[in-house]
Amino acid sequence: ALPLLVAGLDDDNVESRRIACVILATALRRLGPSRVSHEQMRQLYPELTKRLDDASDGVRVAACVPLVAMLEQVRYSASWSEAHNFDRTNFGYFVNGLLVHLDDPDPEIQAAVAEVLERAAPIDPPEFCSLVRAVRGRHRSSKLCDALLENAGGHTGGTLV
Repeated sequence: ALPLLVAGLDDDNVESRRIACVILATALRRLGPSRVSHEQMRQLYPELTKRLDDASDGVRVAACVPLVAMLEQVRYSASWSEAHNFDRTNFGYFVNGLLVHLDDPDPEIQAAVAEVLERAAPIDPPEFCSLVRAVRGRHRSSKLCDALLENAGGHTGGTLV
């Protein structure tokens, strides 16, 4: 069922793409972490992050809902393992893809992406902070990166700015 829902993300109709985001978020939450495989995660996050480049701002914001739902299904390991569905390599690609959109000129997009990144931080706080620090100086304002680093510091027991 996930491939069919993911295909809806590329529909020509804006409303169909937005609805595909809502349905995909619901489906992921109903499946639960044990029923989302490593391969499904590897196929899912690039398709969802592509929607952050959608021509419709409504779809761009809506795409953040299934991204959060996807993060709720993560069984993380720094290295690949059959028992886990997300590893450090994919985590890095995922976070870097989001960090580009954290610097979006639209504050609504920034806020939606920041929420997804806040949910990603506890998965691997040291790696997350390293990735955020690497782009912090390239953003128009470091305010959102600084807030993410500050919040992620609580997951490692210290301040990571």
